[in-house]
Parts: sequence; C-alpha cells; structure tokens
Amino acid sequence: MSEEITCINCHQPASDNYCSNCGQIIRPKPITWKGLVLELTTNWFGTDNRFYRTVTSLTIRPHMVIKEYLAGNRVKYIGPLSYLILMGFLYILSFEILGLSPQDVFKVAGEGFGGFGDPAATSERQREFMELYLNVLSKNMRILVGIMIPFLALSLNIFYRGRRNYLENFLLSAYLTSHVVWLNILSNIIFFSIGDMFLFLSMFISIGYYIWTIGSLNPQKSKLWTYTKPIFVWVTGYLGYIIILMMVTIVLVVQTLSQS
Repeated sequence: MSEEITCINCHQPASDNYCSNCGQIIRPKPITWKGLVLELTTNWFGTDNRFYRTVTSLTIRPHMVIKEYLAGNRVKYIGPLSYLILMGFLYILSFEILGLSPQDVFKVAGEGFGGFGDPAATSERQREFMELYLNVLSKNMRILVGIMIPFLALSLNIFYRGRRNYLENFLLSAYLTSHVVWLNILSNIIFFSIGDMFLFLSMFISIGYYIWTIGSLNPQKSKLWTYTKPIFVWVTGYLGYIIILMMVTIVLVVQTLSQS
C-alpha cells in the first residue's frame, strides 16, 4: 500500500507532484539561495506572472486591461487598488534606494514650473512658509500618489454620464494613476543621475496617456471629439485635485506656523 500524502497547505489527500486542490508542491525541495532568487524573479518578473502582465498590458493596451477587469476578470491582472498600493511603495522605495529627499525633489519641481519665484525678492516669512509647505507635501507623500483618483473619477462621471458608475470610474482612475507613477520613478532616477528632472516631458506623457486611454474606452462619433473630450476630463479632475490639495496643505502649514 502506498503511503498516503497530505498537502501541507490545504491538508487534503494528494497523489501527484502538485496538489489538485490548491496547487501546492507535494514534495518541496530544500530551501536554497538559488531557489529563493528563482522564486523571487519568477513571482515578480516571470512572463506568466500578473505583475509583469499588468505592467506591460497597461503600457501597451491599457483600455483592454480596464475593460477586462470591469467585465469581471479578476485573475489575469493585479487589481487596481493592489496596483496602487504597490506603485506607491515602489515610488517611496525609489527615494530610499537613490538617497533622495522628497523635499528636494518637490523644490526642484516647483522651481521648474516657476512656483517659487525669485529667492532674492522673497521675504523670510515667505521662504519659511514655502519650506513648511514642502515639508507637509513630503511627509504626506504616501497619499499624494492616489489623491487625484476620486477627482478624476468624478470628472469621468460628469463627462461620460451613464457609461460607468462612480466606483467603476474610480477603479479605472486608480489603474491609470498607478501606472503613471513609473514616470515619477524614472524622473527620480534622472534627477539622481544628472541633477535635473524631465518635468514637462513627464507631464505631457502622463496627460497623453490619460487622454489616449480614456478616449479608447469612450469612443465618440467623431474621432477628434473622442480624443478631445478626455482633455476636459483631465483638466477638470486635475483642477479639483490641485485646489483641494492646496487648501488642505495651506491649512496644515498655517496650523504649524501658529504653534511655532
């Protein structure tokens, strides 16, 4: 009589190399460094892995990823909220690995868009305010990654009324916002390498990505209107995001100044 084997994961009887109930290897090999490295690379970067598939598909055909997910396919890709958390982690990790300060990056970004004016013409009080403003942004960087999502979802609801409900637009926005974080990571790498950032190029690429995907998801009778309407969607969502972000940040800065 052959020895009865029980799966170490689900504790069901098993006879083959893999458990027919959960897929666990029945006779796992001893743990080795080579095995750990292989497991890591396979799980995260293997061609059959959801991470690899999600990243490549959101780059090449994002509208199809969103359509399939909203249609009920929960296996093929990483879900939008999980992807958001993962990309937020990778973005923060990029600062740690490169030894960058979020405050320095935000400062360079603000100067790149002319947000800080001439330092010689700025009063000490104004400089103190801007320093605190940057500190608040850098300390709350974790939520900055996804804070635009509800505003973009609301804008989609307004301009494409009846196409999708708010939750579906929220998940759609989460996918897009998460994926453009790769541009922020690339921007950090460039900033670390040459001390400069490709701000305008990065911004135009991300806007173009939003327009292309939203237009592909919502075709109109006119091809021109198909890809013009998403511009209004993005501008409306972005303005709402900026207004609320500035209001909340200024309130936090004023509170900090009043306590000092």
